[in-house]
Amino acid sequence: MTKFDIQSYDRFLDIPLRGLLNMGSSVRAFEASELGDEPVEIADRSGVYSSIRVFDCGDVLHRAFKEKIAIFNDWRARFDAGLADKATHPLYADQNYQRLSSRVDRLFETLGPPAFESTGLMHVVDGRFVFECLPNANT
Repeated sequence: MTKFDIQSYDRFLDIPLRGLLNMGSSVRAFEASELGDEPVEIADRSGVYSSIRVFDCGDVLHRAFKEKIAIFNDWRARFDAGLADKATHPLYADQNYQRLSSRVDRLFETLGPPAFESTGLMHVVDGRFVFECLPNANT
């Protein structure tokens, strides 16, 4: 089965819905969606039944997204250590993060058609998210 390592992602929900992943030797953008009822044949497997759309992306999106995630991760480490509160979340308190978020949103909107689409399972392997494509689900 084809598997993609999720490199970085927006941490809005429990699973990655948008971010960057490794596809072979290149980094690509992705958008994912949680799907409803999973097929019976995968009911005994772990993971969240999802669809994924993978896009070619340039260095501009890659750099902007990585910079945005670095700012968030820095805040999150301070928050988890009790050194920051929710009111200091970068979405509310960091103008650079806000600018990067808007830029990343605009860049995702201009990606064009997906280079790859599939359904599969989003799950954690060795502390990292992985998207595992179901057989015969790739387009």
